[in-house]
Amino acid sequence: MKLIQPTQSNAERQAAYRQRHLSPTGISSRLNCVIEQPKADALARMAKAFGLTKRETIEEALGLVEAALLNQLPVRDRAKYFAGTLTFSIEALTFYERS
Repeated sequence: MKLIQPTQSNAERQAAYRQRHLSPTGISSRLNCVIEQPKADALARMAKAFGLTKRETIEEALGLVEAALLNQLPVRDRAKYFAGTLTFSIEALTFYERS
């Protein structure tokens, strides 16, 4: 005798999908946002060029930007940065040349 599975609502299916795709280590976090189309296009181009997924591209880019920030921060400000109490302008970073 086959057991009939109750039908799931869309919300239940989405919740199950999200739960399945969390990192097994429990250190993943869901990010949901809307970005400007030119930035979305740039992300797609970079991901394709690097042979990565968009998620992997974002993770790598964030790691590179944070490394640039930490390399330029005075040691005395690093604890504040990790505590989330330091404010810093991204324009002050010099990880690329501005025209």
